[in-house]
Amino acid sequence: MRIEAHGPTSVRLAEVQTKGGEVVVLTYRGHLRAANLTGRAYLEMRCSIPGKGELVSRALDAAVAGTSEWVTQVTRLSLGNEPRVQTVRLNVQIEGSGVVWVHSVLLAQAAR
Repeated sequence: MRIEAHGPTSVRLAEVQTKGGEVVVLTYRGHLRAANLTGRAYLEMRCSIPGKGELVSRALDAAVAGTSEWVTQVTRLSLGNEPRVQTVRLNVQIEGSGVVWVHSVLLAQAAR
């Protein structure tokens, strides 16, 4: 996917529902590269838990900026033992203007 940003923006790549009741760790992985990006870009995972708010995890340590080659980004969230369904939003955050490419996005769920 090619994203041309004219300023700071958030692009939603997917929204999924998880099943609650297990101790779960979510892993969001993808590959990003940038061209002439004035800020930085990174993967962001947001998980809404009914009655408890929202958890956010960002792949800031591998953010791309300027003009870069492909970079693998990974971020994780531990949901604990929630009895309810959670909504998980997979985003790309772009903090400036330029072009960002995203490919091979994966969301994995595993028992802790």
